[in-house]
Amino acid sequence: MTSAREPLRRSIPLARPDLGPRELDLVSQVLRSDILAMGPFTPRFEARIAAVAGRREGVACSSGTAGLHLGVRALMIGPFSSRLTDEDVQYVADALREAVNADAPG
Repeated sequence: MTSAREPLRRSIPLARPDLGPRELDLVSQVLRSDILAMGPFTPRFEARIAAVAGRREGVACSSGTAGLHLGVRALMIGPFSSRLTDEDVQYVADALREAVNADAPG
């Protein structure tokens, strides 16, 4: 039994991986390759994403922040456009928003 002052030692998983033999094999292939991020699987992934989205091309990024940065650049949001505000997005990488707005007037 734990005392009133002792914290409970439990964890709440954010997501449980659902990995079968195929996924484990593919991950093993990546780990054995020379490039872990943006390596030889990337063009195949981009093509599959494009097909699923019904687009000519798909773009993979090495992180969520890189994806947000790319999206901001693709929308041409920057110093000479209107500023992003908290009303525009409920949650976005704060550092990215600040970087985009850093040189914006106002």
